[in-house]
Amino acid sequence: MDRRFDLEAWRHFVLVAENGGLNLAANVHNIEPSTLSRSIKSLEASLGRPLFVHGKRPLSLTIFGQEALKEAQKLLAQHRVMLETLLSSKEKMEGVIRLAIPGGIGPGMVTPRILEFQQIYPNVEFDVVQLHKGAVLDQTFSDGETLPHLTVGYSTGGSLAGLVYRYVGKMDFIPCCSPRYLSQYGSPQDPDELVNHNGLIFKGSTRKPTEFLVKNGVRKLMSWDKIFTFETVVDMKNACLLGGGIAADIPLIHCIDELEAGTLKVVLNGWRRPSLGCYIFSPEQFWEYERVRVFGEWLARSQTEEIANLHRRFDQLGQDSCV
Repeated sequence: MDRRFDLEAWRHFVLVAENGGLNLAANVHNIEPSTLSRSIKSLEASLGRPLFVHGKRPLSLTIFGQEALKEAQKLLAQHRVMLETLLSSKEKMEGVIRLAIPGGIGPGMVTPRILEFQQIYPNVEFDVVQLHKGAVLDQTFSDGETLPHLTVGYSTGGSLAGLVYRYVGKMDFIPCCSPRYLSQYGSPQDPDELVNHNGLIFKGSTRKPTEFLVKNGVRKLMSWDKIFTFETVVDMKNACLLGGGIAADIPLIHCIDELEAGTLKVVLNGWRRPSLGCYIFSPEQFWEYERVRVFGEWLARSQTEEIANLHRRFDQLGQDSCV
């Protein structure tokens, strides 16, 4: 058999590459090292090119092997999805739901809903992973991960064939700083004044960095005296609370409690990053599963209510939270 078309040979290659060696892969996955070695040698012979740099330790991939690993991880992930689609019971309220969510929203918005849902449907289990994709609509496979059944994330309102959408509200981004920072550096009223201030910048992968603010249809770019970048909103907010600078775009869900408590204040006199739509997405082939569809609709209803409540709470703050 031509090993290029042997899925098991590709699986053995990925196991060895991901574990960093034959013996490690064999121990972790309970496979004979000789079996792995034969698979890889046969695969390399069929390809006519080496996948690994042989004769050197530690084991490393050739450039061709690095590219092959990426493609093989995608292939195996697609194969897992195919088997699940073919073999899963779509009608039963049982099985696992893979749910991808942005970091930080789980404890308040998602975990309570999961626990409530499991009280009603105890045979449904959850695999919750943090959303790393920059474009939540880009339904490709990355690093061998299996495509989630449901994804919670932002969108500008575009569409992509093969996805089911549920819009749950808009997320506002609030420019904030602490009273401590205000007492030292004052309160900027316009983006032009930010050249005299420290900027706390979110550079995570779930949305594009904020470059400009908008007010009454006017856009202004931001330029800072000093910047500090963060990969998570939680870390950025903590730096803001400590008086490290101004965060121009804390999602309302992440700052409403602090605004109500007075530990953060709204600055910049109405200049904001444009809001983003919040959605729940599901590939059409997974939306056919009863457990995915029922939970997706359940989560969409609850998130719609919670986001509306966020806006009510913010509106009730009035001018007391602004400087």
